[in-house]
Amino acid sequence: MKRDFLLKLIAALAMLALPLPMMFLFETAAFEGFSLLRYPVYYAAAVIVCFIGFLVMKLHMKAHTKKELALSKTAIFLVALILEALAITAIVCLNGVVAEYGGMRLCFALLPAALIWYVLGLKLAKDSFSDIFTLPWLAVYIVETVLCSLAGWIMSADYDYMSFTFKACSYLLVAMSLITVLLVNQSNIQSQIAKRRNTSLIVPKGLRAYNAGLILIVGGIILAFLTLKDYIAAVIMWFVRITLKLIDMILSGLSYFKTGEITSTEQPVVPGGSLEESSSGHDIWLYLLFIILIVLIIVFRKKIIGFFRKLASRIFGRISADNLDVKNEDGFTDRYEHITVTSEKIRKEGRADTLKSYRKEKDTVKKYRLGYKLYMMWLAKRSRENLENMTATQHAKQAEKLYHGNTDTNRLAQAYTAVRYGDKPPTDDGIRDMQALIDELYR
Repeated sequence: MKRDFLLKLIAALAMLALPLPMMFLFETAAFEGFSLLRYPVYYAAAVIVCFIGFLVMKLHMKAHTKKELALSKTAIFLVALILEALAITAIVCLNGVVAEYGGMRLCFALLPAALIWYVLGLKLAKDSFSDIFTLPWLAVYIVETVLCSLAGWIMSADYDYMSFTFKACSYLLVAMSLITVLLVNQSNIQSQIAKRRNTSLIVPKGLRAYNAGLILIVGGIILAFLTLKDYIAAVIMWFVRITLKLIDMILSGLSYFKTGEITSTEQPVVPGGSLEESSSGHDIWLYLLFIILIVLIIVFRKKIIGFFRKLASRIFGRISADNLDVKNEDGFTDRYEHITVTSEKIRKEGRADTLKSYRKEKDTVKKYRLGYKLYMMWLAKRSRENLENMTATQHAKQAEKLYHGNTDTNRLAQAYTAVRYGDKPPTDDGIRDMQALIDELYR
Protein backbone atom coordinates (compact mmCIF):
# COMPACT_ATOMS: atom_id res chain seq x y z
CA MET A 1 0.00 0.00 0.00
CA LYS A 2 2.85 2.38 0.78
CA ARG A 3 4.37 1.77 -2.66
CA ASP A 4 1.02 2.34 -4.33
CA PHE A 5 0.60 5.57 -2.36
CA LEU A 6 4.03 6.76 -3.50
CA LEU A 7 3.25 5.88 -7.13
CA LYS A 8 -0.13 7.62 -6.82
CA LEU A 9 1.69 10.69 -5.53
CA ILE A 10 4.08 10.60 -8.53
CA ALA A 11 1.13 10.29 -10.93
CA ALA A 12 -0.56 13.23 -9.19
CA LEU A 13 2.61 15.31 -9.57
CA ALA A 14 2.62 14.50 -13.29
CA MET A 15 -0.96 15.73 -13.60
CA LEU A 16 -0.12 18.86 -11.59
CA ALA A 17 2.73 19.60 -14.01
CA LEU A 18 0.57 18.95 -17.09
CA PRO A 19 -0.45 22.62 -17.65
CA LEU A 20 3.03 24.02 -16.94
CA PRO A 21 4.09 24.55 -20.61
CA MET A 22 0.99 26.69 -21.26
CA MET A 23 1.57 28.55 -18.01
CA PHE A 24 5.22 29.21 -18.87
CA LEU A 25 4.20 30.58 -22.27
CA PHE A 26 1.11 32.67 -21.54
CA GLU A 27 1.85 33.65 -17.94
CA THR A 28 5.35 34.85 -18.83
CA ALA A 29 3.93 36.81 -21.77
CA ALA A 30 1.23 38.33 -19.55
CA PHE A 31 3.66 39.60 -16.91
CA GLU A 32 6.46 40.26 -19.46
CA GLY A 33 8.87 38.07 -17.57
CA PHE A 34 9.15 34.87 -15.56
CA SER A 35 9.02 34.95 -11.77
CA LEU A 36 9.24 31.80 -9.65
CA LEU A 37 7.51 33.57 -6.76
CA ARG A 38 4.13 33.47 -8.53
CA TYR A 39 4.04 29.70 -8.95
CA PRO A 40 3.66 28.81 -5.22
CA VAL A 41 0.46 30.89 -5.33
CA TYR A 42 -0.79 28.98 -8.38
CA TYR A 43 -0.07 25.60 -6.84
CA ALA A 44 -1.59 26.56 -3.50
CA ALA A 45 -4.77 27.18 -5.50
CA ALA A 46 -4.17 23.86 -7.31
CA VAL A 47 -4.22 21.97 -3.98
CA ILE A 48 -7.56 23.60 -3.08
CA VAL A 49 -9.04 22.76 -6.50
CA CYS A 50 -7.86 19.13 -6.24
CA PHE A 51 -9.34 18.83 -2.76
CA ILE A 52 -12.70 20.14 -4.02
CA GLY A 53 -12.66 17.59 -6.86
CA PHE A 54 -11.78 14.85 -4.35
CA LEU A 55 -14.76 15.74 -2.12
CA VAL A 56 -17.16 15.94 -5.08
CA MET A 57 -16.13 12.47 -6.29
CA LYS A 58 -16.49 11.04 -2.78
CA LEU A 59 -20.06 12.33 -2.70
CA HIS A 60 -20.66 10.87 -6.15
CA MET A 61 -19.42 7.45 -5.00
CA LYS A 62 -22.02 7.43 -2.21
CA ALA A 63 -24.89 7.84 -4.68
CA HIS A 64 -26.86 4.65 -5.37
CA THR A 65 -30.20 5.41 -6.99
CA LYS A 66 -30.69 6.84 -10.46
CA LYS A 67 -31.84 10.18 -9.06
CA GLU A 68 -28.81 10.46 -6.77
CA LEU A 69 -26.46 9.55 -9.61
CA ALA A 70 -27.99 12.18 -11.88
CA LEU A 71 -27.73 14.84 -9.16
CA SER A 72 -24.12 13.96 -8.38
CA LYS A 73 -23.10 14.07 -12.04
CA THR A 74 -24.80 17.45 -12.38
CA ALA A 75 -22.93 18.63 -9.29
CA ILE A 76 -19.61 17.59 -10.84
CA PHE A 77 -20.36 19.69 -13.93
CA LEU A 78 -21.60 22.70 -11.92
CA VAL A 79 -18.57 22.72 -9.62
CA ALA A 80 -16.30 22.75 -12.70
CA LEU A 81 -18.17 25.79 -14.04
CA ILE A 82 -17.92 27.55 -10.67
CA LEU A 83 -14.17 26.96 -10.49
CA GLU A 84 -13.71 28.32 -14.01
CA ALA A 85 -15.79 31.39 -13.06
CA LEU A 86 -13.63 31.95 -9.98
CA ALA A 87 -10.49 31.69 -12.12
CA ILE A 88 -11.89 34.31 -14.54
CA THR A 89 -12.71 36.57 -11.57
CA ALA A 90 -9.14 36.29 -10.29
CA ILE A 91 -7.80 37.12 -13.76
CA VAL A 92 -10.04 40.20 -13.97
CA CYS A 93 -8.69 41.37 -10.62
CA LEU A 94 -5.13 41.06 -12.00
CA ASN A 95 -5.87 43.20 -15.07
CA GLY A 96 -4.30 46.24 -13.42
CA VAL A 97 -1.04 44.35 -12.81
CA VAL A 98 -0.44 42.57 -16.11
CA ALA A 99 0.54 44.17 -19.41
CA GLU A 100 -1.68 44.87 -22.39
CA TYR A 101 -3.74 41.81 -23.42
CA GLY A 102 -2.39 40.20 -20.23
CA GLY A 103 -5.82 39.13 -19.03
CA MET A 104 -6.47 37.17 -22.22
CA ARG A 105 -3.07 35.51 -21.96
CA LEU A 106 -3.70 34.57 -18.33
CA CYS A 107 -7.01 32.97 -19.39
CA PHE A 108 -5.12 30.66 -21.76
CA ALA A 109 -2.77 29.77 -18.88
CA LEU A 110 -5.03 29.40 -15.84
CA LEU A 111 -8.42 28.21 -17.14
CA PRO A 112 -7.13 24.90 -18.60
CA ALA A 113 -4.91 24.47 -15.53
CA ALA A 114 -7.88 24.79 -13.14
CA LEU A 115 -9.87 22.24 -15.16
CA ILE A 116 -6.99 19.75 -15.24
CA TRP A 117 -6.41 20.08 -11.50
CA TYR A 118 -10.14 19.54 -10.87
CA VAL A 119 -10.06 16.35 -12.98
CA LEU A 120 -7.04 15.23 -10.95
CA GLY A 121 -9.04 15.60 -7.73
CA LEU A 122 -11.83 13.49 -9.22
CA LYS A 123 -9.35 10.77 -10.21
CA LEU A 124 -7.59 10.69 -6.83
CA ALA A 125 -10.82 9.71 -5.09
CA LYS A 126 -11.41 6.45 -6.95
CA ASP A 127 -8.67 5.51 -9.42
CA SER A 128 -5.38 3.68 -8.87
CA PHE A 129 -2.04 5.21 -9.84
CA SER A 130 -2.11 3.57 -13.28
CA ASP A 131 -5.40 5.32 -14.15
CA ILE A 132 -4.45 8.85 -13.05
CA PHE A 133 -1.79 9.81 -15.61
CA THR A 134 -2.51 7.69 -18.67
CA LEU A 135 -0.99 7.62 -22.16
CA PRO A 136 -3.66 9.93 -23.67
CA TRP A 137 -2.68 12.57 -21.10
CA LEU A 138 0.96 12.07 -22.11
CA ALA A 139 0.00 12.60 -25.78
CA VAL A 140 -1.79 15.84 -24.82
CA TYR A 141 1.28 16.93 -22.87
CA ILE A 142 3.69 16.21 -25.74
CA VAL A 143 1.58 18.18 -28.25
CA GLU A 144 1.20 21.03 -25.76
CA THR A 145 4.93 21.13 -25.00
CA VAL A 146 5.99 21.11 -28.65
CA LEU A 147 3.57 23.90 -29.58
CA CYS A 148 4.46 26.05 -26.55
CA SER A 149 8.22 25.59 -27.01
CA LEU A 150 7.96 26.54 -30.71
CA ALA A 151 5.87 29.61 -29.82
CA GLY A 152 8.39 30.61 -27.15
CA TRP A 153 11.28 30.18 -29.57
CA ILE A 154 9.56 32.32 -32.23
CA MET A 155 8.60 35.03 -29.72
CA SER A 156 12.10 35.12 -28.22
CA ALA A 157 13.29 36.92 -31.38
CA ASP A 158 11.30 39.97 -30.29
CA TYR A 159 11.11 39.41 -26.52
CA ASP A 160 14.19 38.09 -24.72
CA TYR A 161 12.22 36.91 -21.68
CA MET A 162 10.36 34.34 -23.83
CA SER A 163 13.55 32.32 -24.37
CA PHE A 164 12.94 30.81 -20.92
CA THR A 165 9.85 28.97 -22.22
CA PHE A 166 11.81 26.99 -24.82
CA LYS A 167 14.43 25.81 -22.29
CA ALA A 168 11.92 25.03 -19.55
CA CYS A 169 9.70 23.00 -21.91
CA SER A 170 12.70 20.90 -22.95
CA TYR A 171 13.48 19.95 -19.36
CA LEU A 172 9.80 19.33 -18.57
CA LEU A 173 9.40 17.01 -21.56
CA VAL A 174 12.31 14.83 -20.42
CA ALA A 175 11.09 14.78 -16.81
CA MET A 176 7.54 13.86 -17.83
CA SER A 177 8.81 11.10 -20.13
CA LEU A 178 10.77 9.58 -17.25
CA ILE A 179 7.75 9.76 -14.94
CA THR A 180 5.63 8.04 -17.60
CA VAL A 181 8.20 5.28 -18.06
CA LEU A 182 8.23 4.72 -14.30
CA LEU A 183 4.43 4.59 -14.02
CA VAL A 184 3.98 2.31 -17.06
CA ASN A 185 6.72 -0.03 -15.83
CA GLN A 186 5.23 -0.30 -12.33
CA SER A 187 1.72 -0.75 -13.75
CA ASN A 188 2.89 -3.64 -15.96
CA ILE A 189 4.63 -5.31 -13.02
CA GLN A 190 1.50 -4.92 -10.87
CA SER A 191 -0.69 -6.47 -13.58
CA GLN A 192 1.71 -9.42 -13.89
CA ILE A 193 1.66 -9.92 -10.11
CA ALA A 194 -2.17 -9.87 -10.14
CA LYS A 195 -2.30 -12.42 -12.98
CA ARG A 196 0.17 -14.78 -11.31
CA ARG A 197 -1.40 -14.61 -7.85
CA ASN A 198 -2.50 -18.02 -6.55
CA THR A 199 -0.59 -19.76 -9.36
CA SER A 200 2.74 -21.56 -9.61
CA LEU A 201 4.21 -18.65 -11.59
CA ILE A 202 6.15 -16.07 -9.58
CA VAL A 203 7.53 -12.58 -10.04
CA PRO A 204 11.09 -12.06 -8.70
CA LYS A 205 11.14 -10.50 -5.25
CA GLY A 206 12.18 -6.86 -5.26
CA LEU A 207 11.54 -6.40 -8.99
CA ARG A 208 9.38 -3.28 -8.50
CA ALA A 209 11.96 -1.54 -6.33
CA TYR A 210 14.82 -2.58 -8.64
CA ASN A 211 13.12 -1.26 -11.78
CA ALA A 212 12.03 1.95 -10.07
CA GLY A 213 15.54 2.60 -8.76
CA LEU A 214 17.08 1.86 -12.15
CA ILE A 215 14.71 4.24 -13.94
CA LEU A 216 15.34 6.98 -11.36
CA ILE A 217 19.13 6.61 -11.66
CA VAL A 218 19.07 6.69 -15.48
CA GLY A 219 16.64 9.61 -15.41
CA GLY A 220 18.84 11.48 -12.94
CA ILE A 221 21.87 11.00 -15.19
CA ILE A 222 19.94 12.25 -18.24
CA LEU A 223 18.67 15.32 -16.37
CA ALA A 224 22.17 15.98 -15.00
CA PHE A 225 23.61 15.92 -18.54
CA LEU A 226 20.89 18.28 -19.72
CA THR A 227 21.49 20.65 -16.82
CA LEU A 228 25.28 20.59 -17.18
CA LYS A 229 25.38 20.53 -20.97
CA ASP A 230 26.89 24.05 -21.18
CA TYR A 231 29.69 23.12 -18.77
CA ILE A 232 30.35 19.84 -20.59
CA ALA A 233 30.51 21.68 -23.92
CA ALA A 234 32.91 24.24 -22.39
CA VAL A 235 35.23 21.45 -21.14
CA ILE A 236 35.20 19.76 -24.56
CA MET A 237 36.00 23.06 -26.33
CA TRP A 238 38.77 23.78 -23.83
CA PHE A 239 40.27 20.33 -24.46
CA VAL A 240 40.14 20.82 -28.26
CA ARG A 241 41.67 24.30 -27.99
CA ILE A 242 44.57 23.16 -25.80
CA THR A 243 45.18 20.13 -28.06
CA LEU A 244 45.42 22.32 -31.17
CA LYS A 245 47.69 24.79 -29.38
CA LEU A 246 50.05 21.99 -28.35
CA ILE A 247 50.09 20.62 -31.90
CA ASP A 248 50.89 24.11 -33.22
CA MET A 249 53.71 24.54 -30.66
CA ILE A 250 55.23 21.18 -31.60
CA LEU A 251 55.08 21.94 -35.34
CA SER A 252 56.57 25.41 -34.79
CA GLY A 253 59.40 23.88 -32.74
CA LEU A 254 60.20 21.31 -35.43
CA SER A 255 60.23 24.04 -38.10
CA TYR A 256 62.63 26.14 -35.99
CA PHE A 257 65.12 23.28 -35.50
CA LYS A 258 65.15 22.57 -39.25
CA THR A 259 65.50 26.10 -40.65
CA GLY A 260 66.57 28.15 -37.65
CA GLU A 261 63.50 30.39 -37.92
CA ILE A 262 59.77 30.11 -37.83
CA THR A 263 58.58 30.16 -41.41
CA SER A 264 54.83 30.08 -40.80
CA THR A 265 53.33 33.47 -40.09
CA GLU A 266 49.69 32.47 -40.35
CA GLN A 267 47.83 31.59 -37.20
CA PRO A 268 45.37 28.70 -37.51
CA VAL A 269 41.82 29.35 -36.49
CA VAL A 270 40.93 27.41 -33.33
CA PRO A 271 37.45 27.02 -31.87
CA GLY A 272 37.08 29.17 -28.77
CA GLY A 273 40.09 31.46 -29.29
CA SER A 274 43.28 32.16 -31.25
CA LEU A 275 46.80 31.01 -30.62
CA GLU A 276 47.81 34.53 -29.66
CA GLU A 277 46.17 33.77 -26.32
CA SER A 278 49.04 31.72 -24.91
CA SER A 279 48.11 28.90 -22.60
CA SER A 280 49.18 29.23 -19.03
CA GLY A 281 51.07 26.53 -17.17
CA HIS A 282 47.95 25.88 -15.14
CA ASP A 283 46.02 24.91 -18.30
CA ILE A 284 48.82 22.63 -19.45
CA TRP A 285 48.90 20.79 -16.12
CA LEU A 286 45.12 20.38 -16.16
CA TYR A 287 45.34 19.08 -19.71
CA LEU A 288 47.97 16.50 -18.72
CA LEU A 289 45.90 15.38 -15.74
CA PHE A 290 42.90 15.06 -18.02
CA ILE A 291 44.86 12.84 -20.43
CA ILE A 292 46.20 10.71 -17.56
CA LEU A 293 42.66 10.28 -16.18
CA ILE A 294 41.34 9.12 -19.57
CA VAL A 295 44.23 6.64 -19.93
CA LEU A 296 43.61 5.25 -16.42
CA ILE A 297 39.89 4.81 -17.14
CA ILE A 298 40.70 2.87 -20.34
CA VAL A 299 43.31 0.66 -18.61
CA PHE A 300 41.22 -0.12 -15.51
CA ARG A 301 37.82 -0.18 -17.22
CA LYS A 302 37.04 -3.76 -16.18
CA LYS A 303 37.72 -3.06 -12.50
CA ILE A 304 35.65 0.14 -12.65
CA ILE A 305 32.71 -1.69 -14.25
CA GLY A 306 33.01 -4.46 -11.65
CA PHE A 307 32.99 -1.91 -8.84
CA PHE A 308 29.79 -0.32 -10.11
CA ARG A 309 28.19 -3.75 -10.50
CA LYS A 310 28.96 -4.60 -6.86
CA LEU A 311 27.68 -1.22 -5.78
CA ALA A 312 24.43 -1.73 -7.73
CA SER A 313 23.94 -5.21 -6.23
CA ARG A 314 24.33 -3.79 -2.72
CA ILE A 315 21.88 -0.99 -3.42
CA PHE A 316 19.16 -3.02 -5.11
CA GLY A 317 19.81 -6.44 -3.56
CA ARG A 318 19.76 -9.74 -5.31
CA ILE A 319 16.70 -10.42 -7.45
CA SER A 320 17.10 -14.17 -7.82
CA ALA A 321 17.99 -16.70 -5.13
CA ASP A 322 21.60 -17.73 -4.64
CA ASN A 323 22.72 -20.92 -6.35
CA LEU A 324 22.77 -23.76 -3.81
CA ASP A 325 25.71 -26.13 -3.54
CA VAL A 326 24.81 -29.43 -5.18
CA LYS A 327 26.62 -32.53 -4.01
CA ASN A 328 27.73 -35.20 -6.42
CA GLU A 329 25.31 -37.76 -5.06
CA ASP A 330 22.29 -35.45 -5.40
CA GLY A 331 20.05 -36.19 -8.34
CA PHE A 332 20.56 -39.96 -8.26
CA THR A 333 18.29 -42.65 -6.83
CA ASP A 334 18.25 -46.43 -6.63
CA ARG A 335 14.44 -46.71 -6.46
CA TYR A 336 11.80 -45.79 -9.00
CA GLU A 337 8.10 -45.23 -8.51
CA HIS A 338 5.37 -45.63 -11.10
CA ILE A 339 3.22 -42.52 -11.28
CA THR A 340 -0.26 -42.94 -12.71
CA VAL A 341 -1.55 -39.90 -14.54
CA THR A 342 -5.31 -39.68 -14.79
CA SER A 343 -7.24 -37.01 -16.59
CA GLU A 344 -10.44 -35.59 -15.22
CA LYS A 345 -12.97 -33.64 -17.23
CA ILE A 346 -13.48 -30.18 -15.83
CA ARG A 347 -17.17 -29.27 -15.66
CA LYS A 348 -17.93 -25.58 -15.70
CA GLU A 349 -20.37 -24.67 -12.95
CA GLY A 350 -23.41 -22.78 -14.18
CA ARG A 351 -25.40 -19.97 -12.60
CA ALA A 352 -27.97 -22.26 -10.93
CA ASP A 353 -25.28 -24.51 -9.44
CA THR A 354 -23.29 -21.53 -8.21
CA LEU A 355 -26.39 -20.01 -6.62
CA LYS A 356 -27.15 -23.34 -4.91
CA SER A 357 -23.55 -23.58 -3.64
CA TYR A 358 -23.74 -20.00 -2.38
CA ARG A 359 -26.88 -20.66 -0.34
CA LYS A 360 -25.50 -23.89 1.18
CA GLU A 361 -21.99 -22.57 1.96
CA LYS A 362 -21.28 -21.88 5.65
CA ASP A 363 -17.70 -20.59 5.39
CA THR A 364 -17.93 -16.80 5.14
CA VAL A 365 -14.87 -16.38 2.89
CA LYS A 366 -16.00 -19.01 0.38
CA LYS A 367 -19.56 -17.69 0.52
CA TYR A 368 -18.38 -14.14 -0.18
CA ARG A 369 -16.29 -15.25 -3.17
CA LEU A 370 -19.21 -17.29 -4.55
CA GLY A 371 -21.40 -14.21 -4.19
CA TYR A 372 -18.90 -12.14 -6.16
CA LYS A 373 -18.85 -14.86 -8.83
CA LEU A 374 -22.64 -14.61 -9.13
CA TYR A 375 -22.31 -10.83 -9.37
CA MET A 376 -19.79 -11.28 -12.23
CA MET A 377 -22.14 -13.71 -14.01
CA TRP A 378 -24.92 -11.11 -13.87
CA LEU A 379 -22.58 -8.37 -15.09
CA ALA A 380 -21.07 -10.49 -17.90
CA LYS A 381 -24.54 -11.04 -19.47
CA ARG A 382 -25.02 -7.26 -19.77
CA SER A 383 -21.53 -6.04 -20.56
CA ARG A 384 -19.68 -6.27 -23.89
CA GLU A 385 -16.27 -6.07 -22.20
CA ASN A 386 -14.10 -9.05 -21.22
CA LEU A 387 -14.49 -9.02 -17.44
CA GLU A 388 -12.02 -11.86 -16.84
CA ASN A 389 -9.00 -9.65 -17.54
CA MET A 390 -10.27 -6.75 -15.39
CA THR A 391 -9.59 -5.85 -11.79
CA ALA A 392 -12.27 -5.41 -9.14
CA THR A 393 -12.04 -1.62 -9.54
CA GLN A 394 -12.67 -1.94 -13.28
CA HIS A 395 -15.62 -4.24 -12.52
CA ALA A 396 -17.07 -1.44 -10.38
CA LYS A 397 -16.70 1.01 -13.28
CA GLN A 398 -18.63 -1.36 -15.55
CA ALA A 399 -21.30 -1.74 -12.85
CA GLU A 400 -21.75 2.05 -12.72
CA LYS A 401 -23.02 1.89 -16.30
CA LEU A 402 -25.20 -1.23 -15.98
CA TYR A 403 -26.26 -1.61 -12.34
CA HIS A 404 -28.55 0.99 -10.72
CA GLY A 405 -29.47 -0.73 -7.48
CA ASN A 406 -28.92 0.18 -3.84
CA THR A 407 -25.58 -1.59 -3.24
CA ASP A 408 -22.36 0.46 -3.34
CA THR A 409 -20.33 -1.46 -5.95
CA ASN A 410 -17.15 0.54 -5.24
CA ARG A 411 -17.23 -0.49 -1.59
CA LEU A 412 -18.00 -4.03 -2.69
CA ALA A 413 -14.90 -4.03 -4.95
CA GLN A 414 -12.69 -2.80 -2.10
CA ALA A 415 -14.06 -5.47 0.25
CA TYR A 416 -13.57 -8.22 -2.36
CA THR A 417 -9.96 -7.10 -2.98
CA ALA A 418 -9.27 -7.37 0.75
CA VAL A 419 -10.82 -10.86 0.88
CA ARG A 420 -9.25 -12.21 -2.33
CA TYR A 421 -5.76 -10.71 -2.21
CA GLY A 422 -5.39 -9.51 1.37
CA ASP A 423 -6.43 -12.85 2.94
CA LYS A 424 -8.85 -11.02 5.23
CA PRO A 425 -12.26 -12.38 6.28
CA PRO A 426 -15.25 -10.34 5.10
CA THR A 427 -16.77 -7.94 7.62
CA ASP A 428 -20.37 -8.17 8.80
CA ASP A 429 -21.24 -5.12 6.68
CA GLY A 430 -19.59 -6.72 3.67
CA ILE A 431 -21.57 -9.95 4.14
CA ARG A 432 -24.81 -7.99 4.44
CA ASP A 433 -23.98 -5.97 1.31
CA MET A 434 -23.23 -9.14 -0.65
CA GLN A 435 -26.44 -10.83 0.56
CA ALA A 436 -28.51 -7.79 -0.36
CA LEU A 437 -26.89 -7.68 -3.83
CA ILE A 438 -27.53 -11.37 -4.52
CA ASP A 439 -31.13 -11.10 -3.32
CA GLU A 440 -31.59 -8.12 -5.65
CA LEU A 441 -29.98 -9.75 -8.69
CA TYR A 442 -31.46 -13.24 -8.30
CA ARG A 443 -34.97 -12.73 -6.95
